[in-house]
Amino acid sequence: MRRDISRLLFLLALFGSFACSTLFPPTNTIPEDISDAVITLERTACFGFCPDYTVTIYGDGRVVYFGNDFVAEMGERTYTIPTDDVLWLVESFYDIGFFDLDDRYVESATDLPSTTISMTIEGETKSIYLYGMNLPKDLVELTKRVDEVANTKELIGR
Repeated sequence: MRRDISRLLFLLALFGSFACSTLFPPTNTIPEDISDAVITLERTACFGFCPDYTVTIYGDGRVVYFGNDFVAEMGERTYTIPTDDVLWLVESFYDIGFFDLDDRYVESATDLPSTTISMTIEGETKSIYLYGMNLPKDLVELTKRVDEVANTKELIGR
């Protein structure tokens, strides 16, 4: 009798986990097709000489950079990066649960640049505004990855 109840509970648990996983897929599942992905990083000026630019990375590997102020390359530049790099970046967004994070991380500070990072994929858009020094480490690292993948170092001159 005990064995039958144990088997029944096991089967119910197994069925329950299968049913939930098929009816309600996790929100952090990376889409198979990232061709519609759009990732944008905007860094604003400060009261000093902070680089002011925007870089947008598309799922097909196209990158559009626009230097506003305090950068080596002013204006628009368009170039291409490998789609494998874009996939790695999209995976990085999902790894930190980007779509589940707060929309703003702001601490009381002045004279600092702000950063906005966003991603649109499969019709869903999430944008996060960052301002201050004690920001979530995962988000700060993600902004650095966007710069790394987009190769902005030479364009901003730093």
